[in-house]
Amino acid sequence: MKALSNIRLWLLRKLGGDAWLIDDIKHRYRVERDPTTVPASRLNLMRHVLDGYTVTNNDPGIGSISWSGLHIVYAGTDYTIDAGNTDKKYVWWDKSVSTTVLQKTDTLPTLTDEDILIFLNKGGIHATVPITTVVDGSVIVAESILTGAIAADQITSDLIAANTIVAGNIAAGTITAVEIAALTITAGVIKADAIETSKINNLAVETAKIDDEATHTGGEYIRVADLVLTTSYQDICTLTITSDGSLVELGIILIIHNDSIFAKEVSVAWKNNTTGYVTVWTTYNIPAATTQEFPLAAVNKPAVGSNEYLAQAKATSSINPPHAHIGSILTVKEWKGK
Repeated sequence: MKALSNIRLWLLRKLGGDAWLIDDIKHRYRVERDPTTVPASRLNLMRHVLDGYTVTNNDPGIGSISWSGLHIVYAGTDYTIDAGNTDKKYVWWDKSVSTTVLQKTDTLPTLTDEDILIFLNKGGIHATVPITTVVDGSVIVAESILTGAIAADQITSDLIAANTIVAGNIAAGTITAVEIAALTITAGVIKADAIETSKINNLAVETAKIDDEATHTGGEYIRVADLVLTTSYQDICTLTITSDGSLVELGIILIIHNDSIFAKEVSVAWKNNTTGYVTVWTTYNIPAATTQEFPLAAVNKPAVGSNEYLAQAKATSSINPPHAHIGSILTVKEWKGK
């Protein structure tokens, strides 16, 4: 302050006592000595200081931002930045590329100690990154947040985008039956042949869980012409199936017509022509001038592969024999896994 007083006295002598000019000089001297008023351009810091800039949202169009008057002071040097604009997401200063032009990109850039991310463009609304008080998710480097930094129960289902978790992200054995709500797994999401026999507990699949005819393959033969019977077995109906060796259920309806004035006898049988297995049923008596149906059923264990099934009949007398009638049926059903 003694130096200031000396200057004041000197000026009074030179300027004839102009007090207001003396006070103005006094004020300027104090400002120059006040460290809180030192401009950024006079700082020599190893950090970036932004100064004098204006940023405009949605300029020059929707989704873009523009800037002007920007100065970046770094390590004691004031760099004047050209005015510009962009619709890109990230705007940064890369000292090694240009000290006057900002860089722009849609992917988070890799920065060195001399570089700095300046603006974040969120669809035309800017955030000045060095001075923002909220860390936007867009500026978080991939894989920089480790599992140990996430508290339990912080990531809930409503924060997980649909279809972002794939099977490869789920450790084996982590999803147990208790994590699966009832009726949430439908037939449409189960791949063919994905559920093996070893995955099904004994007695776990009840009859009510099996749709009618859901576990069988086979076919049906219907006779479309009359066949006069002889005293040798003749094929009334024939059907060939491809089997995996599971049990086969046969349903046979033979329609036999006797147009004689006398009663006639017939013998009926079925045969697996592939394995040679034959079952002969008893002889049936058909009254004169009548048509009778014989509903029959049987079970067979076929060979793996192709199996030919036959429904057969013969007359016990060659005199005016009866005949197998139109509509005789042979049905074969194979029950898988039985």
